[in-house]
Amino acid sequence: MDTTIKEVKDILEQVKEQLSGYGEESFEFDFLGATHKASIVYDTDPENPFKDWDHPKGSGIDLSNHRGYRPDSITEGAGIDVPEFLWWIGNDRPEEDYEEAEEFIQFEKEHFWTKVYMYDHGGRTVNITGFDCRWDSGTAGIAFIPKATVVEEGLYQAHEKMGEEQIEARGERFLEYHVELLDQWMKGEVYGWDVESEYPDQDDTSDSCYSYWGDQGREAAVEEVLSLLEVRLEEQWEKKPTYLINQNGNYFEVQGELDPEKLPGCKFYTTQDLMLREVVKDLNVDWEELADSAILVFDGVWSTMKDMTEVTHFEGSVEDFILGFEL
Repeated sequence: MDTTIKEVKDILEQVKEQLSGYGEESFEFDFLGATHKASIVYDTDPENPFKDWDHPKGSGIDLSNHRGYRPDSITEGAGIDVPEFLWWIGNDRPEEDYEEAEEFIQFEKEHFWTKVYMYDHGGRTVNITGFDCRWDSGTAGIAFIPKATVVEEGLYQAHEKMGEEQIEARGERFLEYHVELLDQWMKGEVYGWDVESEYPDQDDTSDSCYSYWGDQGREAAVEEVLSLLEVRLEEQWEKKPTYLINQNGNYFEVQGELDPEKLPGCKFYTTQDLMLREVVKDLNVDWEELADSAILVFDGVWSTMKDMTEVTHFEGSVEDFILGFEL
């Protein structure tokens, strides 16, 4: 938030607090006569990232160790018998009298790979570390990528002059990302945002955007909402009417720079012996019309109509205060 307008900054901080968190959230508020509603929502029709997006050559996720998946259910299969491969790994990679040992050895030589664990109970979630539930979780398959692809496509700035461990680290980073993406897709952790603004004197506006993936995507969606609202609220602030109220209860609209010479009278209520709220009661003013765009001035004490409890004290004359006040 780059705004220097305190009222706008305060509102944006409230919006951020209300929208931050998990899942869907909405926050509606009024500002200078307009009503704004900001929402973080689920993207109910997201793309399939494994069918609609481009991915590094030869990479994929094969969940065929789970009864509900074929080798090519998510991406192209690994090209090996994954259930048998996992059995082979779990039994210390036997070579003698094992028909598929050579094929599996070659696969490991050419690929970085990791086990994919799944928890499957009323919904599915996956990771590469495993789950505690022995009944509804287990090894569903593997994620894999050719070692040559990591270098050829420069994943995470990999290049052929890197050492083997550095290249392996970038391959493992991709596999972690790939499984995390699958997890987000399975759980529906894809978001969008919507901002609706209703104005009293101009056309209403509505903007939205979708396809924000995971927690980081959701945070990015909130930041975009704040950026959009910042623009809208600052535009309102620049256009807002500003009123000064004198001791007789009269108010007048100020356009542009404030000129003390044009002020009717120059005597304002003092709050030395009176509470500001009591003083306000004596003024003959249409509060509904002024809303929070009014500025009350009383002998160096001022407040907006919106919050009568927060009074800012200004040391100096009323004229000095007015000259220093920025619209």
